[in-house]
Amino acid sequence: MSDLTPLERAALQDCADRGGTRCNDGGMTDTLLSILCSKPSVEDPYVRWQVNPKSRQDGYISLYTVTDTGRAALADPE
Repeated sequence: MSDLTPLERAALQDCADRGGTRCNDGGMTDTLLSILCSKPSVEDPYVRWQVNPKSRQDGYISLYTVTDTGRAALADPE
């Protein structure tokens, strides 16, 4: 998709490959994935955010998961 920067695409691909990404607020990964929560739109984002349900055990606050829209964007050649 043309609206993804190379860094956004890489973060989205890494998140998809892992089945989700856990991170803390303020880091580069958190920032990139947070942006993707409203791209291409808030109603149909590439990524969804939630509070990591295991944050007390592993220390990571945020949990990002790739949506069907995000997987479709990754399947679409640049």
